Amino acid sequence: MDNTLTQKQIQTLLTLQNDINTVINTDWVNVDYPYSRAIFMEIAEAIDHHGWKWWTVQEHCLDQVRIELIDALHFSLSAEISLQKGDLSECAHRLACTLKQQRISTQTSLLDLLELICVKALTHQSVFAILCEALHLCDLNTGEHIVELYIKKNTLALYRLRNGYREGTYNKIWGTQEDNCFLDKIHARHNCLSIHDTTPLYKKIASAHKINSRPTSNN
Repeated sequence: MDNTLTQKQIQTLLTLQNDINTVINTDWVNVDYPYSRAIFMEIAEAIDHHGWKWWTVQEHCLDQVRIELIDALHFSLSAEISLQKGDLSECAHRLACTLKQQRISTQTSLLDLLELICVKALTHQSVFAILCEALHLCDLNTGEHIVELYIKKNTLALYRLRNGYREGTYNKIWGTQEDNCFLDKIHARHNCLSIHDTTPLYKKIASAHKINSRPTSNN
């Protein structure tokens, strides 16, 4: 199956990324945020979820690896937009061309690819195409699958920002689980995902947060 994102899909991701960055800072494009460092840290978490320690047993959690990769994708898109001075159309065109040129050996393991992303991030190189390849190795086999997971995480990120994330008052633990864990459950139960209107998904996230944050009774 072809997992390459189309230019139209990339444009959708860039638009959503620009929108959420503007919530944080309307002039964000002109600020030199350390996106490479942010990417490195997200991928380091992905490596930990993948498991790498030979001296002990580690749980291999592919779902969490996907989430960390999508988080890194947010920062990668931000860096690319900033590099193009906010020109989303030009950015989408360049990234689509990059994907067509990207060639990763079929023998490359996911863990090796994650390490390569870290190296490129620390040397301030573009990691967009390699992130897409890593997502493919995580069984996100089409561009549509990548867009769907991105939209879910992007909508959750917006919900966090509107509910005290920047101020430090938002608690990511809902009941006994991190909020990320509820995304697939919400989508599977309500099928409320839309590229053009994320309002239904946002409302379901808010509802799930309210329900799962209620104090449990001891009776």
